[in-house]
Amino acid sequence: MRSRAPGPSPNSVAVLYFENGSRDSADAYLADGLTEEVILRLQQVRRLEVKSRYESRRVRALRDAAPETLGRDLGARYLVSGTIQRSGTRIIVRVELTRADRGVGVWSERFDQTSADVLDVIDAVARGVATGVAGQLMPTEAADLARRPTADAGAYEHFLRGNFYLAQRSAVSLARAADEYEQASARDPLFAASLARVAYAYALGVFYGVGELPADTVEARADHAVDRAVRDGPDVSDTWLAKGFLLTVRSFLGMGDYVDEAVAALARAVELDPRSPEAHHQYAQGLILIGRDSAARAELRRALELEPGRAITYADWSVVALAEGRLLEARDWCDSALKADQNLEEAYVVRTRARLGLGDIAGAQRDAGTLALLLPGSQDARDARAMVLAATGDTAAAVPGVVPGITGTLGAEPLLYVGQVDRALAAIEALPAPAVRCYFLRFPSAARLRGQPRYDRLEAGCPAALEVR
Repeated sequence: MRSRAPGPSPNSVAVLYFENGSRDSADAYLADGLTEEVILRLQQVRRLEVKSRYESRRVRALRDAAPETLGRDLGARYLVSGTIQRSGTRIIVRVELTRADRGVGVWSERFDQTSADVLDVIDAVARGVATGVAGQLMPTEAADLARRPTADAGAYEHFLRGNFYLAQRSAVSLARAADEYEQASARDPLFAASLARVAYAYALGVFYGVGELPADTVEARADHAVDRAVRDGPDVSDTWLAKGFLLTVRSFLGMGDYVDEAVAALARAVELDPRSPEAHHQYAQGLILIGRDSAARAELRRALELEPGRAITYADWSVVALAEGRLLEARDWCDSALKADQNLEEAYVVRTRARLGLGDIAGAQRDAGTLALLLPGSQDARDARAMVLAATGDTAAAVPGVVPGITGTLGAEPLLYVGQVDRALAAIEALPAPAVRCYFLRFPSAARLRGQPRYDRLEAGCPAALEVR
């Protein structure tokens, strides 16, 4: 007799993204922010199995499907849905808790309050859902649900806007995120989480850019923001996340050797918040950089346990597989990443590396999004591919203003793609951080450098425990 597949756990719940009922699309941040804050609050109740925001985001386009279908897809017994609408100075929220497998409502509520009461709404929604699923809450659970990062609702709205823009990871969005976090901190100077996010926004900006600010201005602001966060928020995980990311990027861009300090900062971020998937994810990147692949896989596994379906974490799994020479596995991990987020440029980068290693040149060329990333002067993936193909076998001058200005390992790969082997070696040799030099040598794109005395000298400088394939 065939056994039936086990159903969702009795206390499993998925919070579907709230709909923005406002006429102004700019209020989308409020719907997303409320959804994600409710998820975070509910995750504090250990009796609940709360689906991650990435899982909820995956079914966002299916929100009109039957509850039974959504519950089965998400593996959740309960679903939370709702709408949020701003009307002048008031916020109207409608929320419903549904038993998915039966399609029946368990609890519902309508809130009509001033914008200043948005934190009260979040408290009430989280409490109503938790009670509807788990029954009467223990005092410690109620206290965890009610814990607020700030008492200033205005500061918190700026914080939610910042989170909305931070997630978009572009120069324009990071500029807006940093501004929102700064405004939150100005309203509440003790809002340590917002100070840390200012630092993280500028740290990310060293890689992605921040608006139209010059690179040296972004770096100066990142330094200042990180120093301020370390001084005023040393017990906040995001403070050390920002510092670790900033130091990692600087090492990659050839600005110095900050690798050991970066890995220590990221380890501290995980220690301060063991339930932060972003902290585990970034720490894994640091561990990959220094060749601790087994430890990196453990951190990535933990990140996925905390937020299943996280596309960027799948992409980093592919980096580990690629560095260890498992090219087909690396490509498969990339495919999983792109299934979760088809616009994830990091996945295109790694999949192209894997395809180059497998000799799949045509497939690598189809992953033109990679070339747009490696050639940041291009605004269009097709233009980027055309630029590289036109420059193959020619001088770097065939790609004016793009390749010559890139530094570090971010410059070595496009130089290789346009046939500039000597200049690619020079870019690697110029890196102050030995760990970053060795990191690059592990990938298939560096295979064409092997057999040259300069490559042999670089490889000889790598730690014995780090195998260069």
